Amino acid sequence: MPNVQTAAEYFTLRTNNNFNRERKKIMKNCYNNPDVYCVNVEKKHGAGFPIDRNGNAKTLLLNGEWDFKYYVSAAILDPNPKTWDKIEVPSNWQLKGYGKPIYSNIRYPYPIATTGKPHINENENNCGVYRRTFALDKVSGSIHVNFAANSGAEVYVNGSFVGYSEDTFDYQEYDITPYVKVGENELKIIVYRYTTGSYLEDQDMWRISGLFRDVNLIFLPDVRIEDMYARAEFNEDYSKAKLLVDASVYCAKGVEISDADVKIELIDRNGNKVCEGNFAVLGLDEDESMAVKMVENIDNPHLWSAEDPYLYKLRLTFTSQEKGQTVFHDMREIDFGFRKVEIIPSIDGKQPYITLNGKKLKIRGVNRHEFHPDFGHAVPREYTEKDILLLKKHNVNSIRTSHYPNSRHFYELCDKYGIMVMCENNLETHGLATRIPRSSKRWTEQVCWRMRNMVLTYRNHACILFWSLGNESGNGKAFPAMKKAALELDNTRPIHYEPDAYLKTTDIMSEMYTKEEQMEEIANNRCHIHSMALWAPLGHLLTPRMYKNKPFIQCEYAHCMGNSLGNFEDYWKHFRKHDRLCGGYIWDFADQAIKRVNQDGVVEYTYGGDWGDKPNDGTFAFNGIVRADRSPNPAFYEVAKVYQQVQFERKGDKIELTNEYMFTNLDKFALRFELLQNGVVTETKTVDMPSVKPLEKGSVDMPFAIPQGKGEVAINCYAVVKGSFDVFEDGDVVACEQLDMTGYVPQEFKSAQGKTVFNEDGKIVLECGKMRATVSKNGGCISSIVVDGKEKLASPIMLNFWRAAIDNDKSPQVPPFAIALLGKTYFKSCKDHLVKSNMTITDKSLVIDWSCSPQMWSLKTVYEAGEDGLKVSMRVKNNMFSLPRYGFRMGLATSDDMTFFARGPHENYCDRKSAAKLGIYSGKIADFEHNYLVPQENGNHTDARWLKVGGEDGLTFVACDKPFEFSVHDYTQEALEEATHAHELKHGGVVEVCIDGAQRGVGGDVPALACTKKRYKILPNRYHEFSFVIKA
Repeated sequence: MPNVQTAAEYFTLRTNNNFNRERKKIMKNCYNNPDVYCVNVEKKHGAGFPIDRNGNAKTLLLNGEWDFKYYVSAAILDPNPKTWDKIEVPSNWQLKGYGKPIYSNIRYPYPIATTGKPHINENENNCGVYRRTFALDKVSGSIHVNFAANSGAEVYVNGSFVGYSEDTFDYQEYDITPYVKVGENELKIIVYRYTTGSYLEDQDMWRISGLFRDVNLIFLPDVRIEDMYARAEFNEDYSKAKLLVDASVYCAKGVEISDADVKIELIDRNGNKVCEGNFAVLGLDEDESMAVKMVENIDNPHLWSAEDPYLYKLRLTFTSQEKGQTVFHDMREIDFGFRKVEIIPSIDGKQPYITLNGKKLKIRGVNRHEFHPDFGHAVPREYTEKDILLLKKHNVNSIRTSHYPNSRHFYELCDKYGIMVMCENNLETHGLATRIPRSSKRWTEQVCWRMRNMVLTYRNHACILFWSLGNESGNGKAFPAMKKAALELDNTRPIHYEPDAYLKTTDIMSEMYTKEEQMEEIANNRCHIHSMALWAPLGHLLTPRMYKNKPFIQCEYAHCMGNSLGNFEDYWKHFRKHDRLCGGYIWDFADQAIKRVNQDGVVEYTYGGDWGDKPNDGTFAFNGIVRADRSPNPAFYEVAKVYQQVQFERKGDKIELTNEYMFTNLDKFALRFELLQNGVVTETKTVDMPSVKPLEKGSVDMPFAIPQGKGEVAINCYAVVKGSFDVFEDGDVVACEQLDMTGYVPQEFKSAQGKTVFNEDGKIVLECGKMRATVSKNGGCISSIVVDGKEKLASPIMLNFWRAAIDNDKSPQVPPFAIALLGKTYFKSCKDHLVKSNMTITDKSLVIDWSCSPQMWSLKTVYEAGEDGLKVSMRVKNNMFSLPRYGFRMGLATSDDMTFFARGPHENYCDRKSAAKLGIYSGKIADFEHNYLVPQENGNHTDARWLKVGGEDGLTFVACDKPFEFSVHDYTQEALEEATHAHELKHGGVVEVCIDGAQRGVGGDVPALACTKKRYKILPNRYHEFSFVIKA
């Protein structure tokens, strides 16, 4: 059997002869051999595709319709089927109707053995055969094929075996020159769903298969540039740079050249040549490669940053002289950005930090899977560009490629738009991290090979600030080996690895889901328990010395599953306070859903189990700040607000401005102000922004005289783009804040005159001006509200202590017995336990004491008639656990119009409301609901002064001593809990209103546990009370 690659070296293996004989001889169960992970794969490089002297890429794109044959089992694979289907390339075959997608987080799919030796069950290993033809007018130079396959692929050209590789998210490239001919050629690729390489790919994602990235033929000249590596060194103030370019050139066998050189050109954005030079290539013999090192000095380089992603064009041209004529051989071009990322250690007791171009850096990041509900992992360039622009326009400046390298165009777009990238190796062994890779020679070779491939391919991209060794894969000698492999190829970037037990390998102290209350411990370099995980449930004790010089980031934080992202603003108070705390990456960008359209034409967004896939982790795929279709979840607005880089704060009669941009003076923006009185904008003003240098403070005078005795007053402040800035256009808002000038001003409640409470047969009646309210003696609830002879209630006003569970309430992936111990469902049965224990009637009020055992120590409601409405009060003392909410719910017999003075317009909760400004908002009920892909509690509004439902014919709810919270829906709470998918929730025909004294925060620190902070809970063993007035 021929040799195959099992270590770091790259070499060439050539085979031909009969297709089936060669396949059986060479590739028998190769996908099932952990010692074979690539055969004949070309060495990776960062030089891009070759281009001709006119700048045209010398490639042929083979995307489009291919022949395809799907097999449920590798055991019955026939590489030469008699009939073929058609399939689009690139794509994932499960999204085209072949086989089942599987969503799994930690557990490996069943065909991958998790005990004993690495083994793939061939009877359960799906595979697909792809075929297409291409025509060649001539065969000259070298011809390569380049593509990516999930998860392993054999390549054949005209019936001859070419090569094999099994790194899913790495482009594979093969030299097919010996196998092609003039005229029509057949390219056949056999893709296996699982290989032994799949042991290294246990990411939290959909497991789907196929040719999912562009397929290109590459036409290489015999004399060519093989690779190029560009970076820069700077003087202290970055006014001068030294451009360093290492190139590798090659001359094919049988070719002779003389007087060769490589010309380097650096071209600015306007087409001007900043520098050019020629570097001689001496002594390049046939079938030989040679290194060429080039150095150019650059004055006043325009630096690349997230705020100003300036790119130069770096061009290398390889020529030689023949008979006095210049012979063109090859040209390569890349975008190049001058920038430097550096870690500054602790000096003189100061905290360590990260710098970009000498300025302190804060990561305002998200994790992003390269995934889309319509395309799976085959995300087209235009959709990737939309993702990047969406994030950039909402103040996100960095993406972690969780947890694998992305497509080429992703990095090109991040270079262009100024998204800083943590580029992560295709490695996660979450479910087997105690065994793989650890210190195994076999697995260490593979993960180092993957690491080298990533670095070689992408090291020229300015956007990449950090290399990450992988994700959730335990510890062992494999990780320092990967770091060594990376630094041998590129030493200009810090190395990241979160699970690094004692921080001996990683350059950055990184954690997942560090609780907000632990941030000060880390900032101040105290003893800390680091990296608790399945392979280390007790974590690792770090002493201050171990991380004294390590800046800190959260590579995952603010787990945004469903209605989540609580206390996000609180995190950033710590990040802004301490240099060591350098920001983090939210988990994550978009809900990972696969879209399908059912037989009735209804769009369904599916999660684990919806395809009959086993094992699966259900809804744990939905953690996005945006939904699968990229429409915002309400948390997205909070992210944009908290990540903004201009802060406003009232300081006496001034407004203090803090500039958090690293390189941008605030005078690029204008200042716009709005004066609000009782929620209504009464005056606006736009002024010039003062000059405030990067990372400094300034101030402006208060723009308005504050009205006295006119109720509530607030000022909205906006930093507005003048002309254009980054991805923003003229008039776009990059930062905003609402300054509350007066606080809440309660409205006076006037009791009705005379006797207003009447005891009638089986009921109590309260006369409240033109409103007549009826309370059932037996039930104790308000059963009727009549205004001018018209009934306003569709269902009684009931006491309510439960909310349709949000994902964080459910604690996904927590065992059922633990759900009970944590009290997650403790208050769900309150409505069944509520019993009226005592009723006290006076001339003006009705007081009801309630029994609700075992959940409540004490519970009382009071109904009081007023001159123009009914005052409703509640006082409750819960036991054991914090309440989800306390208040009332009712159905109204009215229209779906609503207007309110509260925080909005989007939903908000006590621990996620900084982006929701106080104001008056109007619309339909549906405008203020939010359809999470997994239905759950939604649409809440905090700090409500009043709510009007149903227009002129409806009811108004007015706060008394303190603001209340509310939500209005066109479905019932029961319907919300019953639905398991957004498309199952039926809207309309109902107007259900919840008025609450408070609702518990949504939490979001830790996945599955999602610890809601104490200050955002409705705590047990203490009284909670509120009141409001119902008016016609």
